[in-house]
Amino acid sequence: MLQTRVDDERLATAACLRAAEATEPGGSFAIGDRTLHRAKGSGDPMARVWVNDPERPKRRDASGEEDRAFWTWAAVETLRHTGIRIEELTELSHHSLIQYTVPDTGEIVPLLQIAPSKTDTERLLVISPELADVLATTIGRIRDHDGAVACVASYDSHERVWNAPMPLLFQRRFGIGNRSIPADTIRGWIGGALEGAGIKDASGRPLRFT
Repeated sequence: MLQTRVDDERLATAACLRAAEATEPGGSFAIGDRTLHRAKGSGDPMARVWVNDPERPKRRDASGEEDRAFWTWAAVETLRHTGIRIEELTELSHHSLIQYTVPDTGEIVPLLQIAPSKTDTERLLVISPELADVLATTIGRIRDHDGAVACVASYDSHERVWNAPMPLLFQRRFGIGNRSIPADTIRGWIGGALEGAGIKDASGRPLRFT
């Protein structure tokens, strides 16, 4: 249920943002059987896209909704296919993707390198076709116009230090630059998706992932 919910939300918010971007400020556009209106902005092409929804009292940040939905989906799918911890997820970088050539057959096996963290043990995970699709979609999103992945610094809340800039996979645009996505932010997004999915444990209480 969670997997389906985050994927549906990713597709729905992306469709809403595309439709809003194709609409002149002040104009209307349809999403399903609903009519939304693109709010008038500052005219800055880098500004967020806002929409007015008759069913909501406040205008909606279509850009922000799409961004959160995408990264929630990317986090859930990566965690689901790897079993790594959220802290390890935030440390994944472009350098984490490596290849191993089988000596006898010459077959190339894609691997995901998990840096030492809680267990202080480096791990190598085979990248499944499903995970490869998620990682490729994520990398495609964060590439610059020249195809490079920006190096960004991340904060280690346990050691209370800033890590050296790396081409992290979980980074998002802020203004004219990119920033790493903190683990607590990802936890909050997944928690929000769980609440909306209505998933409960055996006692009937809302399920909580740790």
